Amino acid sequence: WEGGGGSSSRLRDWLDPNNSGAVWGNYWQPSGPPNDSCGQPGLGVITSLPYSQSNSTLFAANNFNSTGGCAANNSPEVIWFLELPCDHEITVSSCGSGFDTQIFVYQVGTCLDVYSMPGCNDDYCGLQSQVSFTAWGGYRYMIVLEGFGSAAGNYVMNITGYSTSAQPN
Repeated sequence: WEGGGGSSSRLRDWLDPNNSGAVWGNYWQPSGPPNDSCGQPGLGVITSLPYSQSNSTLFAANNFNSTGGCAANNSPEVIWFLELPCDHEITVSSCGSGFDTQIFVYQVGTCLDVYSMPGCNDDYCGLQSQVSFTAWGGYRYMIVLEGFGSAAGNYVMNITGYSTSAQPN
């Protein structure tokens, strides 16, 4: 607290400059991105394609430590739900993102109700990822974008596809 007597090495000059004795203070907590968590209000469902979003995983939570055909990670992630009215061939891409990404795709009922993993990828286009899979009409898919290892940063997410069935299932 006293730090050797000089203001450059003394914590009290920085944490309590008015000698108020306060033991806490207001602080700024940055908020996560809008698609940070499954239970987050306003997390929508993608129902038509193409879809594109750019944002950041910085300040996002680490809700999943995805495993499967790709490496397990301990990094913040963002999620999307995808539910289309008819069967589609889908491509999910983070190519153009500013950090080492991984993409996981799950067929789900809810975030915790995972039925299968249609795909995952690490390093499709340089250090960024791309997954292609068949999305069955009327089923819900959860797309998880996270950093490899503990990486985080600015992302570009593009979801494209084409219908393979004439009528909704």
